[in-house]
Amino acid sequence: HRCLHSVMHIIEDNAERAGIPVRFAATKLVEGDEHVKKALDLSDTEYDEEIGRQYMGSRVLILPVTTPHDNKIPWHMCTDTAAEICALVRPELAVFIHLGIVMIEEDPEKEAAICQERSGVRTVAGRDLMTLDVGENISLGERMAYDGREPFIPSWAPTRQRLV
Repeated sequence: HRCLHSVMHIIEDNAERAGIPVRFAATKLVEGDEHVKKALDLSDTEYDEEIGRQYMGSRVLILPVTTPHDNKIPWHMCTDTAAEICALVRPELAVFIHLGIVMIEEDPEKEAAICQERSGVRTVAGRDLMTLDVGENISLGERMAYDGREPFIPSWAPTRQRLV
């Protein structure tokens, strides 16, 4: 219920412009309906100050930064706009994810450092197997990779022995 209301708040203007009832549009988006997403003309990850204000008070921002600085493309977030949202929200940590090929070629850690320098917010580029623990403290780590030598079944997964 709260999820739908949050989505409704974000898409209200787009739904009105498209002539789609906002609650219906929010429900269809949560269900993953691509036709409604296209009709609402929603961006992939482009920054909007209204979105930034909704994250005020957040301790961690996970940002889908697809392109490096000075490479703004429509409907996507670049390092420059990531620095804007970090400066506005002032979280303890920002993590870049959803890195595009140009971002990867430009060195995501370098781009994270640019964001950190501009915003004053500790910023890192996400990596495969990176872990993030948010408690009293915020810590980054790395999960061990599966080596493939023996069958991997998580301890929480049901197995025949556990079901019998």
